[in-house]
Amino acid sequence: MPESTLKVFRTSIGFHDAYVATTSRKAALEAWGAGTDLFASGAAELVTHAGLGKASLEQPGIVIHVARGSTAQHLAAAGKGRKREAKAKRATIQAPDAPAETDTKAPKPSRARLDKADAAMRRQAEKYGARLTEIDARIEALRGERDDLRGKRDPQMRNLEERRNREEEAYREALAEWEG
Repeated sequence: MPESTLKVFRTSIGFHDAYVATTSRKAALEAWGAGTDLFASGAAELVTHAGLGKASLEQPGIVIHVARGSTAQHLAAAGKGRKREAKAKRATIQAPDAPAETDTKAPKPSRARLDKADAAMRRQAEKYGARLTEIDARIEALRGERDDLRGKRDPQMRNLEERRNREEEAYREALAEWEG
């Protein structure tokens, strides 16, 4: 392939960009193994920046994968839900001449924020639990006080009702005698 007719095309594949130098979009799609027209959907593009296409032009027809951002940036983006897309767009592009990063195991995720949230929940549960226990004890004490008061009231009310009934009977008898 004469170098003057070559164009460099790029598409994103995960956390990498796939570059290929070919003569046409169709040839680029074939090199990527794409089953659909990535150009029509905006998922692929012609590269106009000379520095980004240099490595591809040196190896026409070969797909060159270039990491977008560092492993740490990939992990950070993967763990942030919807923010992941925005971070991926802002990720720095490694120079095509730079050697590809070696895959190293990412550090174990930190439990610090989870432990902090657990501790905050425990503190709130203890705080409210103690207050609720205190209120429950007061409610039980009030129930006991109410039962004691009813225990004193009921016999006194029966005695007063009996006295009233006797007084009413005596009044009616006295009224009947007076009227009659």
